[in-house]
Formats: sequence, C-alpha cells, structure tokens
Amino acid sequence: IVISGILLIAIGLLILFNYSSSLVFILFLVGIFSFVHGAEHLFMGIQFRHFMNASQHYLLRGVFGIILGFYFCDLFLF
Repeated sequence: IVISGILLIAIGLLILFNYSSSLVFILFLVGIFSFVHGAEHLFMGIQFRHFMNASQHYLLRGVFGIILGFYFCDLFLF
C-alpha cells in the first residue's frame, strides 16, 4: 500500500507540474502502477496462500495486473 501511495503521489505531482504531458505518458504511468499493484497482489497470494481462502483470487489479480502493466508499457515503447 505504501509503494502504491508513493507512486500515485509522484504521478500526481508529475502531471500537476508537467501539464503538457501527452496521453501516452499518462498511459505509461498507469502501466507502471498496474505492474506494481499486480506484483503486490501476486506477492500476497503467494505469501498467505496457507492462511487465506481467497489466495487464488490474489494470484489471478496479480497475474492480470502484471500483464496489463506490460501491455500499457509496451504501448508506450512502440
């Protein structure tokens, strides 16, 4: 949660002070956020799989978040 919060604050400040940012750059930042958020969910699903009944949901959300992050970052690079 802390990593996501710091990342969102950085994105907000960057967009606030660089208001001429293009949509592609904003999508790149969304991709980075999605990748980090997916990695967090993947870690939670692996770490607490013995204690939680919904760990499969965390694993699935983590994998899809990472795929979505790579997709958005790939759009930025090409």
